[in-house]
Amino acid sequence: MHYKLTIIAFLAAFMTSCDDGHVDEKTYVYDNDSYNVQLTGDFSKSNTWSGNYTLALCGFGETDNYATIAKSLASIDGKTTIKLSNIPPETKTIEIAVINILRERMATLYKYDIDNTDNVNDTIKIDVGEMNLGMYAHLNNNLFQGTKTNCSKCHSGTNPRAGLDLSTDKAYSSIVGVASTKSPDKLLVKAGDAENSFLYKVVSIGDENVHYSHTQLMTDEQTMLDILKQWIDAGAKE
Repeated sequence: MHYKLTIIAFLAAFMTSCDDGHVDEKTYVYDNDSYNVQLTGDFSKSNTWSGNYTLALCGFGETDNYATIAKSLASIDGKTTIKLSNIPPETKTIEIAVINILRERMATLYKYDIDNTDNVNDTIKIDVGEMNLGMYAHLNNNLFQGTKTNCSKCHSGTNPRAGLDLSTDKAYSSIVGVASTKSPDKLLVKAGDAENSFLYKVVSIGDENVHYSHTQLMTDEQTMLDILKQWIDAGAKE
């Protein structure tokens, strides 16, 4: 496949992203192999991600964890249509993703696979419906209810372990500003202070009053731990 690539204002865009975390859409010029995506959804909570992360509409290659193209979704709210133009042909998935300053994927909130049925010489239209893009929603779906950690397996139901109910609708009110039953002098989540939040402590470094298996649950979840810490430090917004 032969195509011509021109990256416009790369250095300026890079320096801007280093300064304030903003991710601009890269601009490419192709002879004939690029394509466009038009994504529509009814979005909420997009502004709750903290400064170390950027919520963006991204394209990714088949094996690369770094976005080939990214457009910031900061502060979108309500029914919105976003267009991603001149997407490089090596892009295999379109994602609503959380990326860092290097455009490395930290989390995927929505994923669309490009396949042979798509007319990549035109515009692919995607409607995702209603989406809560919030930082807490991601933690609730993937930490408290997630298939790997699944905290709510023990902490839910009529008799949740340690009296802590982390079921979908009750997790937030059960942890933010609530004292720990194991250490009543500490809050489970102290908004703005992850290091002194009992919940973060027991899943990240353990605690003498809590079984060590809580840290073992997070052995392969360093990114999730980082997101949890950033969420608490940024104010633990719902």
